[in-house]
Amino acid sequence: MKSELTSIKKPNFAKRILAIIMDGAVTLFVFFAFFLFVFRPIANVAFGMNDTINKGTNLQLDSGLYVLTDEEKQTYTLLNKCDFASADEYKVHLKTYYVEFKTQKAPDKDTLIKDEHGNDILPKDYYTESWFNDKMTDVVTVEQAKNASLDALSDFSKYLTPVLKKINRCKLFITFSSYTMSFGIFLILIPLLFKNGETLGKKTMGLGLVSKDGYDVKKRQIVLRQLFLFVYVGAFSLYVGIGFTSFALLGLGVLIYFVAAFIIKDNRSFADLLSYTRVIDAKNSVWFKDPEEEKQKRKIVEENLEKYNKITEPDKHILQVGGEIVDEMTKKEIEDNKNKK
Repeated sequence: MKSELTSIKKPNFAKRILAIIMDGAVTLFVFFAFFLFVFRPIANVAFGMNDTINKGTNLQLDSGLYVLTDEEKQTYTLLNKCDFASADEYKVHLKTYYVEFKTQKAPDKDTLIKDEHGNDILPKDYYTESWFNDKMTDVVTVEQAKNASLDALSDFSKYLTPVLKKINRCKLFITFSSYTMSFGIFLILIPLLFKNGETLGKKTMGLGLVSKDGYDVKKRQIVLRQLFLFVYVGAFSLYVGIGFTSFALLGLGVLIYFVAAFIIKDNRSFADLLSYTRVIDAKNSVWFKDPEEEKQKRKIVEENLEKYNKITEPDKHILQVGGEIVDEMTKKEIEDNKNKK
């Protein structure tokens, strides 16, 4: 007589979603804790991030490229190409902006001077930005001043760009370090500690991991599976930084992940396909370490069944009491013992 002992039950999809939500909430909370209280202070001490941010902000505000749109809240809006129909229109605007608005007063007949060729000229130090005045000669024509404004802006960008790059490197260090630590602890280390590769969410929902063939999941499979998720989640969220867009992309990534898992056979996700695993209902499933263990267990069960079959006499009936298979005489002895107590 053969006995099929392995019984793998598919998990409830709602439980899988709840497990993901729980893991995501915990990981996100720890992420922000690392972000604000660990790696941001490290970046400030090690790389002088706050001073660099202040330097970059002051450079941009002093350039005149930012316009104060709300004095009470000190909100500034950047003049950028997105505000204009074309790059040429943007250049024209910059010329006009510097010549007509960033001067002590707009050029008019009383201010302009004619050179010997009849060209309009502006006096030195006419501009309110000292860095822009440094680009001027003693006297320049209005057209030359417009062209010089673009040159000055180009030089300014060369000076500002390294500062902004340093700020971005600091932010990348903080974000990536926080993400690696929070993800590494809750979605890689903890599954390695649990027997069935569960995260906290899966453990709470009674879910677990097994190999595709229905045996215990191996450590390397857990690492491979979770590393895929590390890259997958990172690609959909951290590439664009922390904000509404990144969380919207993350939500889209999770949706794609679950739709695929719903369609694929045995509800296996992308990570399961890569790591040769599957998510199961651990509370209601039976599985073994490997084929050898299953073979030994099956042998023991079959031997017990054979033994009971041999000792069964025609005038006796095999009954089940609790989890034990007994004959009528044994059952009577058990009931007598209970009555004595």
